[in-house]
Amino acid sequence: MVSAPAGWGKTALLADWLRTDPVHTVWVSLSSTDDSARGFWAILLGALRGCPLVAVGDALHDLVPPDDPAGDPDFLAAVADGLHAVAEPLTIVLDNTQDLTDPAAVDGLRSLLRDRPPQVRVVLAGRRDPPIPRGRLRAAGNLVEVRADQLRFCVDEAAAMLAGYAFG
Repeated sequence: MVSAPAGWGKTALLADWLRTDPVHTVWVSLSSTDDSARGFWAILLGALRGCPLVAVGDALHDLVPPDDPAGDPDFLAAVADGLHAVAEPLTIVLDNTQDLTDPAAVDGLRSLLRDRPPQVRVVLAGRRDPPIPRGRLRAAGNLVEVRADQLRFCVDEAAAMLAGYAFG
């Protein structure tokens, strides 16, 4: 989880990290239009369909979010089964998680975190902490947190970065 105010470099940090990470990545930039259960699952499934690790015959290609995804155990099971069918490590980045405020959309996020297989890593980035069970994830060793304090440059780091630019 990367959590810091706007302009602190969350997206840049993740993009730079993922350039050096050999794991396939699905990047989802959330917006207020995705702030519903159907919207959350629709954008996530759309992104997963574009991933080469999600085989054409995988159930994720045919799933359509129902009106009430959280109330449809068959839908949630099909998503979990589809993710379990991904044979190689996969990273799912959900950027702008602060835009998920609808309780049904947040339930979708919690379902994804709860039911994901071990080879699927979920990275959450936002301006504030998403309402997820951080204590439980932390206790299980399944949560790494990067916050504003870690994103802040010290004077020497800022000087080194600026030294690489020509001003004139």
